[in-house]
Amino acid sequence: GTSGANGAAGTSGTSGVSGTSGTSGAGASGIGSATDVASGTTTNIGAAGASYLRITGTTTITGFDTIAAGTVIWCRFSASLTLTHNATSLILPSEANIVTAAGDIALMVSEGSGNWRCFTYTKANGTPIIGTYLISNGSIL
Repeated sequence: GTSGANGAAGTSGTSGVSGTSGTSGAGASGIGSATDVASGTTTNIGAAGASYLRITGTTTITGFDTIAAGTVIWCRFSASLTLTHNATSLILPSEANIVTAAGDIALMVSEGSGNWRCFTYTKANGTPIIGTYLISNGSIL
């Protein structure tokens, strides 16, 4: 393939604007297909060795396994389960438990020592995880 201004040549495909190579070229990056991981009280998302996971099952998740701090993992849920908020080990953006639905997406970042922070959570149906309120004339409607 051909390389971008700052990228290495790929063995197939063409480089993008930033110089990254085609899918099989040196420097290629991308999420790819989701790797299935079964839900469990402690769900082993770090051990999966992938950056995009599909969490299967309905078991409540109270934590994730230990992996190096700074590791980023996208999680897509295949069913309804509960993510249990913990102020140290499973920090959720609502500071409350989240009930997932099929197609919901969470961006999880390891803080090391088995501690994880959810940086963003998007519900498949587009509703926010925290209710929104309309304020009119100083009153909550």
